[in-house]
Order: sequence, then structure tokens, then C-alpha cells
Amino acid sequence: MAIINRTAKDYTMLTKNAADNSELNSEILLLKNEHAYKKFPERIHNHFLKKKPMASFGWYDYSNLKPEVSGDETNARVDLIRRTLTKVPTGSAHIPGPSYSMFLEGAGKCTPKELAKLGMKALDVLNGNNEKKIDYVHITSKAGTDLKVRIPEIIKWQPDYIIRPPGPYEDEPGVIGNFPFGEIFAEKDIGEYPVLFEAEGIYVSNISIGHINRLINPEKPVRLIFENSKLNNFECDDKELYSAIAERLDSWGNVDKKIAEVGIGLNRYARKTGNLLEDEKLAGTCHIALDTNDNMGNHTDFITDKPDIIARRIDGKEVEIMKNGILKF
Repeated sequence: MAIINRTAKDYTMLTKNAADNSELNSEILLLKNEHAYKKFPERIHNHFLKKKPMASFGWYDYSNLKPEVSGDETNARVDLIRRTLTKVPTGSAHIPGPSYSMFLEGAGKCTPKELAKLGMKALDVLNGNNEKKIDYVHITSKAGTDLKVRIPEIIKWQPDYIIRPPGPYEDEPGVIGNFPFGEIFAEKDIGEYPVLFEAEGIYVSNISIGHINRLINPEKPVRLIFENSKLNNFECDDKELYSAIAERLDSWGNVDKKIAEVGIGLNRYARKTGNLLEDEKLAGTCHIALDTNDNMGNHTDFITDKPDIIARRIDGKEVEIMKNGILKF
């Protein structure tokens, strides 16, 4: 087992002790820069590629660092996942921004068994396991969302509450997921590059945004406007938040910004905290993520509360997935 310790000594030692008590060999990989890594040191990548651990934990605790470090280091974390962890492969828990309250009072209280019970039927419908495959999802909300997103045929909706090591055969790779658990999502990388979706309409985010680490004032939400499948513009009356979003998107350069994920929150214990790790798991929410057609790790989530979600099958039949934030299964 490999344990990444990014200024997360307590969490790392708890994991190490658990591994020792289970008679598992484990090694700690230390990351201690006070500033954000643009890319993690090659020794981290090489450890995974050479030793091929069956399981790994990535503890990234930014609470004692400058507030901007968490967001600024996103690209390095995504690069590690896309460039290395998916090629080992390993069963890996990715934990950026943990807190004791999250695990003792919030999202961490929800068990995979409870989440599987909630998500199983929705996954069957969204993946067309029993009937026709879903062509696109239509997301609307009282806050003003009216967005259609076509799900590429090569993508399957999947849960985040299953993390496992590789199976005995080459076609059984390990599964990587965020922890704590709490969502089902449609997303896929091909090599180091994300698959991008077709989309049209308006998406209103009124809870929080990944890597900005603050709650959105619901009276001043963020409106993302999509035309011809790419982000055409965004609006927000909160000037400080507008500037933060503009700075992040501008840092990607003059490239098309498109949707690379649609997710649905299931975790009834998750709280609104401004921390994406917990917010995107909130029961009664959905989120989309923007990204670009490169390997820069620009993935940024936008969360909305109490949406209606209708899935349209390739035969034209519509299936209600969520109504005002309540799953219809």
C-alpha cells in the first residue's frame, strides 16, 4: 500500500496504523512544499510505476497552508491520477481537503451499502442496463437551470462508493475514487485526456464551485451559458466570486471549455461547507464539471441544489431521475 502524505500527518498515521494492524506492507510518500506543486515530483510517479501497489490513499490536507494552495494544486493531483494511477493500476482513495468533522459528523458517516441501495436503480436506468441506452439528460431547476447534456456512448455512469484493487485479469483494473463517498457520475478519461460532452443551455450553480472553496450566496448564483457545446459566457453578481471564477478559467488559456462530467449527489449526511469534497456528495444536488481537451487537469465542478433531471432514451422515451432534488426510485 502507498500512502501520500500532503501535510496530512494525522490522517497518514491513522492509515499506516490500520495497514500495520492488518499486516499490510505500506510506504509513506511525503509532499511538504508550502506552495502549490504544479506537478508532483517524479519520485511519486516512479514509486507507483515501479512498485505497483495494489492500494493507495492520497491524503491532501491544505488546512495549514495558504487558502489558494488547494485550488492551485488541482492540476498536479489530476495529473497524478491520469498519468500514473490509472496505468499502474491501483485501487486508490483520493482525499483532497479532509476534516475530522467531515468524517465524524458529515459525509463520512454514510456507508457504501446505503449508497449502493440508493444508486443501483438510477445506474441501471442511466446506463440502459434493462432497457434502451440514455441519449441525453435534461437538467432544470427553479433557480433557472435549463441544460441538455448528451452523454457520449463510450461513457457509463458509475458510483464513487466502490474502490477496489485490480482483479486477477488484465481487463480488471483498480478503481480510483474520492473519499468520503456519495455520488454517481458520468465521466471518462482516454489516456490523459477527458472525454468532453455536447451541451446546450443554461446551468445555474448556487452551492459551491470546485477549487474556490467557498459557498455561493444563492441570491447571487453563477450562470454558465453553453452554446454549440462550449461555455460561451458566465455571469455572477457577486463581484469577488466572479473574479475568482474568471481568474481560474482565464488560466486555462484561449481554449474551448466544455462539460466533462455530470454527477448526482446521494449522501444524506453531507453538509454545505464550501469544500467540494463534501458538497458534491450532497443528497438532492447535481453537478457538472468544466474541462478542456488537454491533459492539464483543469476539471472544475459547479454544484446546483434541488434540480429536476429527466433522462431521454435513444428511442425517445423520457425517464424521470430526480424531481426537486428527490430521486424518483
